[in-house]
Amino acid sequence: MKKRLTLLFVLCITGRETDAQEVQGIQHVVPWHVDLVHGLEEYKRGQHFEVRADLGVKQYYNTMNVDLEYERALSRRLGLEIKVPMAFYGRRKPCRKTDGNPIPNKVEGVEAGLQYVVALMPRAHLTMALGVMQACYLQPFRFLKKDRHLITGFSESLVMVLGKYWNRHWHTMLYAGPEWKQINGEGAKCTFQCDLSIHYQWTKACTAGIEYVWKSEEHEAGLLYPQAKFAVREHMELGIAAGIPLEGGPDAWRFTSGITIKL
Repeated sequence: MKKRLTLLFVLCITGRETDAQEVQGIQHVVPWHVDLVHGLEEYKRGQHFEVRADLGVKQYYNTMNVDLEYERALSRRLGLEIKVPMAFYGRRKPCRKTDGNPIPNKVEGVEAGLQYVVALMPRAHLTMALGVMQACYLQPFRFLKKDRHLITGFSESLVMVLGKYWNRHWHTMLYAGPEWKQINGEGAKCTFQCDLSIHYQWTKACTAGIEYVWKSEEHEAGLLYPQAKFAVREHMELGIAAGIPLEGGPDAWRFTSGITIKL
């Protein structure tokens, strides 16, 4: 795992950087569930904080996920992200799965990632990037009194991102790669994730589209997410999406809405 991270980092640092004649980045629409380390456009040297809040409605309980993100452009093509995801749960109605043992609110872990734009092809309106993400998972704090370890596991993901700008309005993006996960008390396992999306963009402030999300460890047929995003202000964005499982029972249905604020 360390060898893969070191190799990608060396490739990023030693990648060719051009100056005045560097082509300008292409603006791509990023789908709802893809959390890029950085956008695929040319990075501006600088840093910013981002707060993402996402509300999900399930059959027996509601979820609220809040992500605190710090992003920094290390170079014109290399971006760094550090994220702290948190999860909050609220029971909607009695359920045997949660009665007497409610799902605890928690800080889910700490994640760090690097993303490098390896190809900018303006004539083809195509951008390709490679990324690596490391994460450690944390125990709910209330369980620490039971002599449990704070860290419950680790994971690493390698991803390839392809963004295609077809014309003034249509955008597609492919996000795919393997993930290695090691959870305490369980064996190590490798899974594969794939995210394919198509969006129609009326203006920079308004987009709508559909996203297909598949993970080898979850719903075999994947989920479809019809979605829309609206920019309320320059640094604030609202979004809404509905998760439609191609297989599974009613508990697999999802409805999410969220707000993104860039500080």
